[in-house]
Amino acid sequence: MNPRSVPILTYHHVHPDGHPALQRASRKGLLGHMAASGFRSHLELLTGTGWQIRSTSEIIDWLIDKTQIPQQTVAIHFDNGWLDTWETARAVLDEFGAKALVYIIGGATEQISARSGVPQRWNLRTRTEGHVSSEDHTLMSWEQVHDLLDCGWEVGAHTLTHPRLTRVLAEQGKEEVRREIEESNQILRRRLGIEPVHFAYPSGDWNEEVERIVAPYYRSVRLWRKGPPWYFTHPDTPPSRIECQNIDTSVSTGQIRAFLAAAARGEPMA
Repeated sequence: MNPRSVPILTYHHVHPDGHPALQRASRKGLLGHMAASGFRSHLELLTGTGWQIRSTSEIIDWLIDKTQIPQQTVAIHFDNGWLDTWETARAVLDEFGAKALVYIIGGATEQISARSGVPQRWNLRTRTEGHVSSEDHTLMSWEQVHDLLDCGWEVGAHTLTHPRLTRVLAEQGKEEVRREIEESNQILRRRLGIEPVHFAYPSGDWNEEVERIVAPYYRSVRLWRKGPPWYFTHPDTPPSRIECQNIDTSVSTGQIRAFLAAAARGEPMA
């Protein structure tokens, strides 16, 4: 029996327990940070209650081609390509034999992997952490992204520079939105040898006009949500608007348990 809905859990940072970034995030009220022990407890909850962690491509096949997937199917996403995804989150997922999808910011990753061997500076603005730069955080190198691919992870596109695309469209026009997409895709093709088929809007910034530009490039395009309310991908969800839920230390295990139960029933959750 196919599922009534599929929860997609989206993470940004998973740090070793006691890492200074956890205290800093708590003090500043920053979203997107998790301790490894908390992430492990989420995976224990998933596997202990019968949920199967499947690839995003399988879920999109279910949406588009109406293929069969388990009734309790869930996917795990990581945004931006932070180094701790490779260093910490992967090791926890490995304990459960699970894989995830990571959305890579093409231009920033390209800058830290400069051919000269000297990392260049980059700056981003995100809804989860505000302004971040190469002095604040470290992104994965292309070699590390390759390693995730070799381990069975999926890699998606997250634009060239992580801008708010509705703002880019309003201020610079359609061609600049296309440049963010096309140059990012070119980098992923050149560096990883893949044609990206999954995309996530930076900071979840979306409108229908932007969607009309972006969606033709990909097989799936993901929104970004922070609940409550909680959002599921369901059988009638357009592949150009797949839903997810941001998960970090502000989300309790009890909330995730209730979220999963509602998803299994196919019911909206306020």
